[in-house]
Amino acid sequence: IQVAFFAVGAVLLLWYLAPWVLNHILNAGNVLGIAFAVVLLLCGMFAQPVTHLLAPGNHAPGAVVLKAAVALMCAVAVLTSGYMLTGLIQTGHRDETVLVLGCSVKGERPSRMLRQRIEAATEYLEKNPDSKAVLSGGQGPDEKISEAECMRRELVRRGIAADRLYLEDRSTSTEENVAFSAKIIEQNGLNRHVTVVTSDFHCRRGMLLCQRAGLTASSTPAATDVYLLGTYWMREMLAVVKTVLHI
Repeated sequence: IQVAFFAVGAVLLLWYLAPWVLNHILNAGNVLGIAFAVVLLLCGMFAQPVTHLLAPGNHAPGAVVLKAAVALMCAVAVLTSGYMLTGLIQTGHRDETVLVLGCSVKGERPSRMLRQRIEAATEYLEKNPDSKAVLSGGQGPDEKISEAECMRRELVRRGIAADRLYLEDRSTSTEENVAFSAKIIEQNGLNRHVTVVTSDFHCRRGMLLCQRAGLTASSTPAATDVYLLGTYWMREMLAVVKTVLHI
């Protein structure tokens, strides 16, 4: 048990540190992940008292509270992750309106994560020549152009006709991405059946927000680099819970 605590803790610590060390990404996802990894390492250091507290026959008040807390956190993590995974099930629908959710722009060039979303959108639009796309994302303080404009340029460069692309360039959050894009879809008489193109971890929340905006949503997930997935999955779990509970 002690070896398992140390091994799992060390692997998770490296996984959640990687985005910070390699890309200077530090958010709620890897902060929580690092904290969890440190807890596992501490459990390895104090394996005997920890296993005594978690033993099934230990009914001391402190042990009961600890076991209840662990069970609750595990249940929330499993249920939330399972719900997020359902967002990756693709329906095979054709000719939907493509809603591409923005991500950071480096100057005027797409970040790697945004490029992955652009690649997924390109593939769908090439397979569905009757589909239109709404490109959603405003301009951050460190971005020279809006995320929507960056996506438009990249898609046109890849051979997608500009008249198939509608820009939503005011949003600053996923909620605004969807709300503002839904208005563009309505104003231009676009198909209200949409496929949400975004990173795999982000699909379920994007679909949920689309459904709340009166759209019928499926997903076209873009892959996330493995070393980033743990960090963004953890952060998205918190965001999904917040969205479901309308906090």
